[in-house]
Formats: sequence, structure tokens, C-alpha cells
Amino acid sequence: MAINATLGVQNIYNNTFAAPDFENTGAATGNAVYGIVLNNAAGSSENNIFHNTMRIGSGNETGVHAAFGVEVATSSPQTWNFRNNIMAVEQDAVNAYAFHWPMTSAMPNTDFNNLYVTGENANVGFRNGTAYKTLADWQGATEREANSVSAEVEFVSGSDLRLTGASIGDNRLAGTPLATVTTDIDGKTRSETSPYMGAFEGDVALVPALEAIGPFALVFPTDGFSLTLQGDAATEVEIQWEMPESGEAWARMGGTLENDGFAHGGGGTNAQGKYLGMNLGQEAWIRTPKVVNPGVFKFWAATYSAATVLNLAVEISEDGMDWEELTSFTALAGDAGDITSSWQQKEVEVNREGAFYLRWRQHGETIAGAAYFDDVELSIMGTDTVLEEGFEGWEAFQEIKFTWHADLPGNDFSEPLLSIPSDNNGAANTLTLNYSAIDAALDGLGIEQGASVNVIWTVTAEFMENVRFADSPFALTITRNLDVSTERVEMPLVFSLSQNYPNPFNPATNIKFTLPETIDVRLEVYNIAGQRVATLVNSQMNAGEHVVSFDARALASGVYIYRIIAGDFVKSHKMTLIK
Repeated sequence: MAINATLGVQNIYNNTFAAPDFENTGAATGNAVYGIVLNNAAGSSENNIFHNTMRIGSGNETGVHAAFGVEVATSSPQTWNFRNNIMAVEQDAVNAYAFHWPMTSAMPNTDFNNLYVTGENANVGFRNGTAYKTLADWQGATEREANSVSAEVEFVSGSDLRLTGASIGDNRLAGTPLATVTTDIDGKTRSETSPYMGAFEGDVALVPALEAIGPFALVFPTDGFSLTLQGDAATEVEIQWEMPESGEAWARMGGTLENDGFAHGGGGTNAQGKYLGMNLGQEAWIRTPKVVNPGVFKFWAATYSAATVLNLAVEISEDGMDWEELTSFTALAGDAGDITSSWQQKEVEVNREGAFYLRWRQHGETIAGAAYFDDVELSIMGTDTVLEEGFEGWEAFQEIKFTWHADLPGNDFSEPLLSIPSDNNGAANTLTLNYSAIDAALDGLGIEQGASVNVIWTVTAEFMENVRFADSPFALTITRNLDVSTERVEMPLVFSLSQNYPNPFNPATNIKFTLPETIDVRLEVYNIAGQRVATLVNSQMNAGEHVVSFDARALASGVYIYRIIAGDFVKSHKMTLIK
């Protein structure tokens, strides 16, 4: 197709241009072959080239072979806009190009395209006498195509340029929405968020690749908020921020990473290894990373013991807040029900288009109520399995950790005044502080009673090597005006594990321990025969004093041993349950 426009607006939408494998048998040589070619007469037209698919096959000509090119190269004030095109050149030749722009004038406005060439000698682009073999080279030379890709495309045939095979559902082919092109070449409605590049809209929805930590904003206190500390020192303030999306991080409430001989070992067998578990006898959930176009969700599940009684729901959510139940399983006393103390594989049909979270949510009715999961698989609609997680590579639960920071206006948080992990040992998108704690912090900074301080605050989200700040910091004014004394509490300097209280007990008791540093902690209870009957803590915990409640109503009277492991610190105590 040749374009020679001098005035007005020219729209070239939803076209296919195929030049299957060709051979010149005539006398003329050096012929050029283009999908779309510009015959650049002088003018001031606006030319919009959107959602076209161009394929150039192999050939023996020596002229320019390009999906898009310029034949008559004269500089003019015309505007050229390229979006959502597939430019595929499938030949191994030095004269093969996806984009051929020989002019010295400025480059067109081009982005969100697929520029794909095969063969070592072919080139992604050509500009002003220089050929560029890779997309990265082309992007650097032109300062264009920031969101473009170079992805292999599967067509029905050399002349039928409908997408097929792995190109259906290939998120690399997600373009940008264009208000002027709402249907494809066949009249099919295009996605309002992620339309396919090229002339044809695929049958499987596209969702761009999810980041390890997506963008998130601060919520409360609002920007410019004034907080006066007065009245009850126990009054709490909950600092809030958005939960970022993540295509890699898991999340949990009452979930743990276990590591012992009860891991799933293949079939229904046990083996030494890592697996995910829920805390005993309470509401708990474990959430997967956000996944695109989930198909079938498979996992191996087991319960804590034959005495476990619980309900386990498998749920789905687009935003991680509103959940829909897909199915549920039950465990009944006597090792009955859908899941038992022996490993079984479960399979849940999901088959949704878009990006979703999946989670297990349990409610354990007894202290023995806990579910465990291993060897999780998730297939994506129309493709092979993309998630097969045995958790063996995990050193700790792989979740986003949040830290709240406060600093003086004008600073950049490189050395903040205060940094405090969020609730739930850094996993929650909230931080709950009472007036007394805030007042003590201000006292430590030298702020006198009755005085005010202006600060800025933000939150960092960390996942593995990824660190992301909230979109923008908020300003906060705090006035120190408490009527009660708030003594600063010094952090304990040593590890310690105290005797439980009360002891003997029936049916509940408290276990206190102190930590001089943030560290992974495991607190377990064993019977006198050395069998583990409960895991009370299995997570990273902050420095300070901690108290954990242990409810033993499901256990028989007798002597039990509780043990803490925190780094090199290991200590045990006996306790007595009398009913």
C-alpha cells in the first residue's frame, strides 16, 4: 500500500499486507517490496497508521524489503503516528527491515508496535544510512518505541495474517487503547484496556505483565493533616496506604512457611522439605501472586492431624478485597471429609480472562484445625502450566514487606527520622500507633510538650531485591499536647523465653519472649513423647517483647514442652495442662 498525502488527515486502520515468499523471474532487478510505503511528497498532512499487520516473506530481490518504508525521501512537515502495528519480516537478508526510514528529518511518532525480523542479517530498523539489528539499538538511536516489542508471531498462514497458536494470549502483543479504533478488521470489539496489536483481536484477553511491586498511594492521614496528641494516651491512629499489585509476591494472614518431614514428597507421600501452612484453630488465609488468565488451579493439601475440623474455601478476586468463592473443602474429625491428614491433590477449574488473585481461606474449629499446601500448579488458559511452586527455594515467606518513614520537609528519606515496620510484622498495609508511642517518639526527637513539628511521611514496599516508594509523600503536622507522662521504653538487649503464665493452666496460657533484633522466630509446642502438637509462631518478628496465647482445649491433660528458635537462640520450658 502506497501513501502520498499532502493535506488533511489520513487514517490507515485495520489492514493486512502479506508478501509471501517471492522470487523474481523477470528481467528487472533490485525491486523493493513494502507492506506500507510512503511516497513522501511535500505537504502538511497528518497520517495515522494504527492496527495494521504486515508480513514480508523471503525473496531473492536486492531492493529494500520492509514492512514499512519510505520510497521518496524528501523532508516535509507531515505528521506520522504509528501505534499497535505488527511488522514482521521473515527473511535472512541485509536488505530486510521492519521499519525503513532513510530520511534525515525527525522520526515519526511511533510506539506500541511489534517489530520482528528473523535471521542474523535482517534489521529491525534503518535510519539515515544506518541499519540497526535489534530493537534495543533502534530504540536508542531513534528515542522512540519505548513500549514496543520484538516478539515472534504465529500466523494462520503466509497470506492469512490472523493470529494463532502461542500468539493468542501473548501479553507481549498488548497494545494501547485508541479511541479511533474500537473494532478490528472483522468488526470484533477491541479491548478497552489492552487491545491486540495488528489487525485482528484475539479470543483470549491480554493483560500486560505485572510488576513485582506495582504503584501504590498513601491514604491516611491525608496530605496536610494536623494531628494533636491530647486526651487518652491509649488512643490509636491507623496509618493506611494502598496494597500494591504484584505478579510475584504472595500474601498471608496467619499463614506460615513450614520446613520439616511432613512436606509433600510426590503422590501422597511425605518428605523432608518446605510447604505452606495455616495457623492452628483460627481464621487464616494464604494468597497467590496476581495471575493473568488463570485456567486450572492444582495443589496438594493435607490437614494437621486426624482430629482436624475445618472449612477450607478457594476464592478469587480482582482487587484483593472483594472475594468470590470458587469451591470449598471440609475436614472432619476422624480423618474424614474432603481433605485429611494424608496428602491429596485438589483441582479447581477457574478459567477467567484478566488478572486475578487466588487464595485459600480456612476456619479451623479446633486447635488442631490447620491446613497445609504444597506443589501448587496454575495453568493459564490456552497454554501450559506457568506456576509450579514447591516452595523449596524459599528462605522465608515471599511477601511484600512495608516500612513507614517520617522525615523533615525537603529531605529525601535517605536518612529518615523514624522508620517503623507495618502491622503484622511488616506484611500489612497499615501501621497502628497509639498516642503514647507517638509522643515517646517525639520526645526522643527533642520535641517539647506543647510544640508542633512538621514532617513528611511515606512508605517503602520491599520484595526480594525490589524496593518501591509510595507515589508521593504526604505532609503531616503533629502537636505534642498529652497530659500524661509517656516514658520511653528501651528495647530488650537479650533473647529470653519466660515461664508461661498461668502454669498449671486450663485451657489457655500465655508465653512471653523478648527479641533484641528483627529475626525469624519459631515457637512450637510438643507433647512429652516429642511429637509436635502446635506451631504458635513461624514468621519474622520485630525486636521487642511479645506475648503469644496458647489454647489447649483440644489436648489431653499432661506435661507439654514449648520451644523457641530465633537464630542461634534455642530455649525450652515445661508447662502443665490440668483439666
